[in-house]
Amino acid sequence: MATLLRLNAGGLAHGAYGLENDHVILTDALEAENLDPNEFMATLESFELALSQHRDALARFQH
Repeated sequence: MATLLRLNAGGLAHGAYGLENDHVILTDALEAENLDPNEFMATLESFELALSQHRDALARFQH
């Protein structure tokens, strides 16, 4: 869990890693009512970058 906290602190432009039912999840809080397509794409691109950069650190959470 400390690994996820460290990644949250310095490795994400959007969103955060968390744990749900023993699974690592990546979430972001977006205002659906005023959601701009560019904001949504920025979140997806941020997730893609984060997952590629954090692959080794996240691999230890595989079941």
